[in-house]
Amino acid sequence: MMQKPQSVKDFTRKSFDRAYLYEEFTPIQKEMAYLISLNLGFERFDSVLEIGSGLGYLTRSINISFNDYTCIDISNRTLNKLKEKLKNQEKFNFIVGDVEKYDFSGRQFDLILSSSCIQWFLYPEKTLKNLIRLLKKGGQIHLGVFIEPTFKEMQLASIISGFGSRLELKDENFYTNIFKELDMIYKYVCIKRLYFQSPADFLKFHKASGARFTNFDSLCSKKRFKKFCEFYKENFAHNDKVYATYSYLVAGFTM
Repeated sequence: MMQKPQSVKDFTRKSFDRAYLYEEFTPIQKEMAYLISLNLGFERFDSVLEIGSGLGYLTRSINISFNDYTCIDISNRTLNKLKEKLKNQEKFNFIVGDVEKYDFSGRQFDLILSSSCIQWFLYPEKTLKNLIRLLKKGGQIHLGVFIEPTFKEMQLASIISGFGSRLELKDENFYTNIFKELDMIYKYVCIKRLYFQSPADFLKFHKASGARFTNFDSLCSKKRFKKFCEFYKENFAHNDKVYATYSYLVAGFTM
């Protein structure tokens, strides 16, 4: 059954609300944020907007200087956690909201950042083009986003077993084409595997990170779950462990 846009957003928000303590389950997200921070260096920006700041992997790893830093995130609980971590630092503003709907009331920014968030946009092309319009002349946008073939194993196992589903991801060209009118500063595409003791352990890890697209509990029976695990282990195992593919794009552009 096709999920309505608002129900997808509500489920995504609730998933990240439940996962806000599980920092140990997001190594790829931390890696992505670190790469963005390295490429930002020690530049100075007057105003900064970070989309999907979450627990602050990117927020806390960058070394730039700024006068105003705005964090927006759909999850109130993760944003409150970030507030606690930054409570002794000035110049930060926090917005609980959906950037795909939020009205910035004519504000513009020297720098827009986003790490591990854009793949959740329901309307990525429209939203990213709107974000580009928020850039000041000479402004920069730096992003990290999961792309195909992330979780290709889970996708196939889901099709075969009828258990759950996987978020349909875009490829590298989809995103670079959106920014084709801007000058590219850098671009990296990374693909790697993480290994787990079993398919069930992978699903627990996946759930704990908040990166869930559909409610597995409501969609699937024990029979389908068993079929999913059996197919996954039979086809995606190496040295007695199963693996999951992660792929992401990290890039920077300037007006």
